Amino acid sequence: MSSLLGGVLLCVGPAYVEGHSNTVLHQNLYNAAVSVLNSEEVLNFNSSTYLRTLEELIDKNTLEQTNFEVIGADITENQQPPFYIDFKQGKITLNEYGIKYTGFVRSWSETSLINALDINRDEENKVKIIEELYKKFEKQFKTIESLKLMESYRTNSHFIILRKI
Repeated sequence: MSSLLGGVLLCVGPAYVEGHSNTVLHQNLYNAAVSVLNSEEVLNFNSSTYLRTLEELIDKNTLEQTNFEVIGADITENQQPPFYIDFKQGKITLNEYGIKYTGFVRSWSETSLINALDINRDEENKVKIIEELYKKFEKQFKTIESLKLMESYRTNSHFIILRKI
């Protein structure tokens, strides 16, 4: 595949902004894992998420090495997660909020969880463990402490427009 000089690339994705943390989500997932998995499985379970700052995304040295120049770049602060907004506005119950948020987290974490389980476990046992873990996650996510931490959770997106040089 060849790259055209002057070609333009638009990149959009999640970004890190200081003070806006999703720690509550990962901490609750970890707590649920520790309560259900054996120690080896906990070590095998990972959720690799690293959100870059705008400065990292437009690092001059990196862009020079890849022959790109920045045309434009910014971070947009989105609202709090939609499920949380709906809950705060009374559009959904606490139970519905927990179910929806757990479904969201499960959509991107379940594969890592399945791969972390001991290969000697039978399929029925694996399904049981997975269900138990997400039930515990949902329960933790609906606690007063987790709800308070959600106040600082914001989803932030970056956009970067690059030109090939």
